[in-house]
Amino acid sequence: MGAEDLNELLAADSVSAATSSPNGYSLDLMALESRYPGIVFVVVLLARLDLAVGLEQVCKTAEDRSLDRGRFPATEELLQDLVHKKLSPGVVFGVTRKDETFISSAGAYTEHSLFRICSMTKPLVSAAAMMLVEAGVLNLATPVHNFLPAFENPRVIELCVGEEGEECGEEGYRLVPARSNITIEHLLTHRSGLTYRMYSYFGKTDPIWQIASRLYADAGVLDGCKEHLEELSQEENVNRLAELPLVTHPGEESEYGLSTDVLGRVLELATGESLDVLLRQRLLDPLGMNDTTFYLDPADISRVSRLAPIFHQDGVPAPEKCLESSNAPSWCRNAHTYFTNGPKRLLSGGCGLLSTVHDYLKFVRMLLAEGVSADGTRILSRRTVHAMTQENRLIEGDSPGRSFNRPRPAYGFGLGGVQVKLKVDANTLNGLQSFGWPGLHMTNFVVDPVEGYAGVILTQNHGFSQLSKKVNPLVFEQFFTLVTNLIL
Repeated sequence: MGAEDLNELLAADSVSAATSSPNGYSLDLMALESRYPGIVFVVVLLARLDLAVGLEQVCKTAEDRSLDRGRFPATEELLQDLVHKKLSPGVVFGVTRKDETFISSAGAYTEHSLFRICSMTKPLVSAAAMMLVEAGVLNLATPVHNFLPAFENPRVIELCVGEEGEECGEEGYRLVPARSNITIEHLLTHRSGLTYRMYSYFGKTDPIWQIASRLYADAGVLDGCKEHLEELSQEENVNRLAELPLVTHPGEESEYGLSTDVLGRVLELATGESLDVLLRQRLLDPLGMNDTTFYLDPADISRVSRLAPIFHQDGVPAPEKCLESSNAPSWCRNAHTYFTNGPKRLLSGGCGLLSTVHDYLKFVRMLLAEGVSADGTRILSRRTVHAMTQENRLIEGDSPGRSFNRPRPAYGFGLGGVQVKLKVDANTLNGLQSFGWPGLHMTNFVVDPVEGYAGVILTQNHGFSQLSKKVNPLVFEQFFTLVTNLIL
């Protein structure tokens, strides 16, 4: 018997003052007992529960509760405050719970703005990969060299000092055979040994990474997260990467890097479809994510006009649009043209998509619903979503963020390109088992399957700036607080 059934029952039989509930119901217990045997115990128990929320809340679970509408105005004020304090030039925020969604924007952006979601591309590509695992096209243990032969028998960078009898290069390192080959699971969990060049912006000084970064630069390998105008395809980029050594032995340590870019290329080879077509047909269209794309048609003026400007604040007193600033780095000034020149050759599976708050909420809502879209379409199995979002695949002592000097020991990493909260964390209010992942230009999402909500925040601060390194943690902390504040 649910809350509505019980309330209807009480209303029909409230004919005397035999007893009273906290909501003021007057009950004839004898009449109730004669019509509904055993109900007296239930009613007396509820009457003893002196709860201000009443019978409706007593019967509700996390799945039934909605958003706290009374806090919507305060949330909008907090978003405006982020802009006024120059923590962000603008922000779009959305949270969904059950069938209710709240979206608000402030500053330079609207709820229809298209954002460079950078690494929030990874969960989408990972979801597509897991769809192919379910279909039997891929297996988690499948070696990557089954699709990309150049990745077979990789080598790993090892530091050395050139002691007597020891082979060591002039630069203080040698290449040793990897103890295993890279598998699909290693790509999904960033345990492949591949890295990023861009960690210099985060102050990474690890000597093995420095060697790898120099080798990546010499080979012309692109991160995919900077808007390059070079005519380099994803196939060419991955082929260059396959010739280079790894920074760790596959499967043994996490190193956040180009794993999902390689995974995207594997998906293309496994299906015979380009990554943009594959994502569109298998994931984006079924979810109704019509604005999520790798590029915009320059003739589609209405969509081009919605592309969110990216800002920087290095050497200037207030945030400036990169497109209009002579102080901005060249790649940042190119960030508009890069996405509005039509089809791209570099379809980065790790960093290449544009999306909106409405679209990304559709994706995280599907994960929250254990693989089912809003219209009831089964996208992924419940068990697969659990493996993607709830199971830590890292070894003991490893954690996400270690690669860029921000280890997060309270978190693990699943198959879905997301970190999952395993322990109480002093920095955020989101609960245990919650999961999510950020993007470089200050975007983020969180899903809490226990409380039954999902939230997304989108803005466009130049992610390599010194200001961003200080501001992003503050904005993300505020984001988690905003989301949890709206949960009844």
